[in-house]
Amino acid sequence: MHQAAQPRTLRDYLQVLVARKWLIIGVTLIATAIGVAYSLLRSPTYDATAVIQFRPPQLELGVFTPGVQLPADVNPSETASANSGIVTRGDVIRAAQKSTGADQTTGELRGDVTATVQPTSNLINITVSNGNAALAAQLANAVAQQTKKVAAQLERRQFDDAATKLQRALSSGQVPQAAQGAYGAMISRAKLLSRVADPVQVVRSATTPASPSSPRPVLDTGLAVVLGLILGIGAAFLRNTLDRRITDSREIERELGLSLVGYVHSDALGLAGGGRNGDAVPEDDLEAFRILRTNVGFLTAGRSISSLVVTSAVAEEGKSTVAGWYAYVNAAAGRRTLLVDCDFRRPVLATRWGVDATPGVSDYLAGNVEREEIVRSVDVHGREVDAMSLMPSGANPIQPADMIESEGFKRLIDEIERQYEMVVFDTAPLLPVSDTLELIPQVDAMLLCVRIGQTTHSQVQAAKQALANLPEKPT
Repeated sequence: MHQAAQPRTLRDYLQVLVARKWLIIGVTLIATAIGVAYSLLRSPTYDATAVIQFRPPQLELGVFTPGVQLPADVNPSETASANSGIVTRGDVIRAAQKSTGADQTTGELRGDVTATVQPTSNLINITVSNGNAALAAQLANAVAQQTKKVAAQLERRQFDDAATKLQRALSSGQVPQAAQGAYGAMISRAKLLSRVADPVQVVRSATTPASPSSPRPVLDTGLAVVLGLILGIGAAFLRNTLDRRITDSREIERELGLSLVGYVHSDALGLAGGGRNGDAVPEDDLEAFRILRTNVGFLTAGRSISSLVVTSAVAEEGKSTVAGWYAYVNAAAGRRTLLVDCDFRRPVLATRWGVDATPGVSDYLAGNVEREEIVRSVDVHGREVDAMSLMPSGANPIQPADMIESEGFKRLIDEIERQYEMVVFDTAPLLPVSDTLELIPQVDAMLLCVRIGQTTHSQVQAAKQALANLPEKPT
């Protein structure tokens, strides 16, 4: 019975987080420890900030002659942005280093200096980072003063060049008589500004910082925790992607598009027998098999099921345990039940249930014994019956698939289905061999066992593909 494949939901993603919680916790703790160690071991760094202002040049010359370019008023923030590069010029840094006696190279000091333009203003923050709080303030103020000095030199040179070009134009005789007076005034103003122009003002001097800017243990630890959680969650989903094993029942339903009819704890795997034939299974696990029997009944409501195959994608998935105990609870409920071991390549039922392994099915089909001779009796604790029947596989045949496909095997199935109310076949895994694919068309239903934490997605998909071409049955 098939159902539509289910898309992934929020619950699926939460299940990944729960399943990988120790990985997430471990990564978070490691990141936190690194963050704490970083804060404790790192030398403190202090930030000191001085604020300067670039004033636009206020030279009103009125008329510009060709080839004469003078500073003009612009947007304040544009003025600051255009001149912020002066702060980190080599000559500015060297002069600041020399004036403070800082034991750093020019390159090292330049790396510790940042110039940030304040939005919508002509103010620039000059920030210096240093391991010495007092020296950080001294360097910030020295850089501010040297920036003021260099900016003044650059602007005065501009005005001096402008005055020279205006004087050259006036002396060339190309300036009309009427404009010569204005040119003379502009030359005078340009010469004046070439001596007194001072475009930078120190708005606020840096003060010695009271506390380090880094490390900050509380902030660093908090960031480490957040980063650890992010990395842990990422690692959880990465591992979930790389780990192709089935991790929960919803993945089984989504991969196969089949109804889940039961869940058996791994502790029950390998157990068999309810009395003298073997070890008693815990009552909780026995109840799981009763629920499985009930759910199979609901799944096949309206249709008589007298034979059922139990298989899996690969070995060690628990199919023999499920087959044995599914037969057991059917017998305990009062149904005449036969358990047949058709896993001719790795038979285990005779050993687990404490009966003779030979003669068995293969011996009967070879004509060596009668059918009655291959039936064993297994004790059950039931209200109406006290035993179930078991047919061991017998001697290993050379070609199990051919034997299962033979007319003799088909007649055997017809005979035992008439004699018993429920026949349960434990068969070989689907993927390694074709034995089970030969048997499934001859029975009424099939149980496919998938072991969470062991079976992979690719194995489940391969099993689904192997069953796709068979007649649809309750599954």
